[in-house]
Amino acid sequence: MFRIIFVADLLDGLVVHGVKGERGRYRPIHHFSKIVDTSDPNEIISKIRPKEVYIADLNRLMNSGGSNKELIKSISASCKIMLDYGVKSMKDVEVASKIASNVILGTETASLDLIERASAFDISVSVDIKEGSVVSCDGHIKPDPIDLIKKLNDYDLQNLIILNMGAVGTKVGIDREFLLNVSKISKHKLILGGGIKNLEDIRILKEIGFDGALVATAIHDGSIQFHP
Repeated sequence: MFRIIFVADLLDGLVVHGVKGERGRYRPIHHFSKIVDTSDPNEIISKIRPKEVYIADLNRLMNSGGSNKELIKSISASCKIMLDYGVKSMKDVEVASKIASNVILGTETASLDLIERASAFDISVSVDIKEGSVVSCDGHIKPDPIDLIKKLNDYDLQNLIILNMGAVGTKVGIDREFLLNVSKISKHKLILGGGIKNLEDIRILKEIGFDGALVATAIHDGSIQFHP
């Protein structure tokens, strides 16, 4: 079954609306949303009732101090959580694995060596992409996403997320040709994040072999009716 995974970006205890990865400009989601009038994470989860939610802890990803760990732990009581905790070490993996069903290692913060060591855990990897190149902290990771996707075939991963950071919050649609190539190359379950605008995009993703999509903006503006 194709998974539509609800996204909640957390910053200072609130859900914020992510756009183009420009995190300093993110605003509380209630300023944008047509389906909720609050930015309180637990209230939003209670209203939308997703079975699965992707959470990015932006305090950690932005190195702005602190984390949303206790809040994430409270959300985990009501749904499964895929968590991008800004993982940079095995200690981070261990901490995140205690509060989430699935820990995500994003190339933005995690090295290839860490991904290899952490693959013994129940992890997913996010190939973070901006303007066609991999966003990476690791000089050993080449900018070509396809090169990295091929390398990741050697690792035991629960999911491989293709995250188009520059398309987040924009509803620009999806790059069918690129994603079809990814589907042909990757041996993992594939999830797309960024740019999804409507159910037609979801249909195309199913057709080319993807297993799921991370969606926030198209749910909040009513383009996709979310049914848990």
